[in-house]
Amino acid sequence: MAEALWTGVAHAYARSFAGLCAGAIPALVAGLPRDGRLLDVGCGTGALVQAARDEGHDAIGVEPDAEMAALASTALGTDVVVGGLPDLPMADDGFEAVTASFVLNHVDDPRAGARELARVAAPGGTVRATIW
Repeated sequence: MAEALWTGVAHAYARSFAGLCAGAIPALVAGLPRDGRLLDVGCGTGALVQAARDEGHDAIGVEPDAEMAALASTALGTDVVVGGLPDLPMADDGFEAVTASFVLNHVDDPRAGARELARVAAPGGTVRATIW
């Protein structure tokens, strides 16, 4: 599984790829509606969740790797849900904004992953994703 590549590498990711991925955060957060909830799928270190919160969003993260989720939870001061694509542990239509920064290119079935992002987005909500 593609996701297995990221298991057990949370601290190494935080020191390396996280910095590369951070450049996309301002564009992902810019202009999102602030009147609802935001879900960041594959939240990594929690940087996008924190940036969204800094902009006034009610934001949470979900992360498939338990070690990475713990790292993000520490940084955010709140629990990060452990779960991943294509089976998010979230209700249908629960978020006005859903982001997935450099996630879809790391799952076995990117189309199924994209459908799952849409499933958890509220009707009329926004889904934003980046890929390599």
